[in-house]
Amino acid sequence: MKDKEYLSVKEVAYLMNCNTKTIYRLIKNKRIKSTNLNERLTRIKKSEVEKLF
Repeated sequence: MKDKEYLSVKEVAYLMNCNTKTIYRLIKNKRIKSTNLNERLTRIKKSEVEKLF
């Protein structure tokens, strides 16, 4: 995951030690910006995750 610029919701949940539903809730509440590449393919920029910390 170190070399990736964009992470999946599952990877972000793993890094933050929380559930994927929590990540989707943060996206819905606009706390994290995400990009939907497809209906079932959401990617989050690594810098957005770092902003939370």
